[in-house]
Amino acid sequence: MEQKIICFSACSSEAYKNFQESVEQPVSVNQLGKNIKVAIQEVDSSLDSVSIWAMRYSPKNQKLWEKIDEGDIALFYGNRKFISYGKIIKTLMCEQTAKNIFGDTIYKLLIIMEKNKAVDQKRDKLWNTFKYSEIARIQGMMIPNIKVQNELLQLHNNNISSLLNDLLEIKDNVG
Repeated sequence: MEQKIICFSACSSEAYKNFQESVEQPVSVNQLGKNIKVAIQEVDSSLDSVSIWAMRYSPKNQKLWEKIDEGDIALFYGNRKFISYGKIIKTLMCEQTAKNIFGDTIYKLLIIMEKNKAVDQKRDKLWNTFKYSEIARIQGMMIPNIKVQNELLQLHNNNISSLLNDLLEIKDNVG
C-alpha cells in the first residue's frame, strides 16, 4: 500500500484540548512507558519528543485504526480548516499511556507521529479534489478515497509530500 493521507478531527472542545496537549505540544519520549519508548527508538533513535494522537476504543474505531500504516500522513482538521500535519511513525495500543497522557484508558488506540507542523489552510482544495459536499465534516478519523489518493500520488511521482503540499497549497517538505 502506498502512503496515504488520513484526516483526524480536532473539532470538539475535548478533542481540541487533547490536540493542544499532545500534538501541538509534543510529548517527551522519556515520559512514555519503556515499551513505547523502545518502539519509537526502533523507528528513529534521534527522536526526543513525538506528537501523539489517540482514538477512543471501540471495535469500529479499532478497525479504522488498523488501517493506519507507518509513513502515512496525519492531517488534523478544526474549524473548517486544516491546522496541523505529521508523519505517522507508529501505532500502538496502550492503556497506561492513554491514562498518563489523556487521563482515560478509553484513548488506548495511539497514533505516534514525528513532531507535527502547524498549518492554517482552508479545506477547499482538498474538499473539491475529493468531491465532498460543502456540508461534509470530518468526524473522528477519515481516510479520503484511496483510489483517488493513489491516482493523485501517481501524478506526484508517488511523493506524498508533494501531494500534501499541493492539496494544502503549501511549500514544505512533509517527509
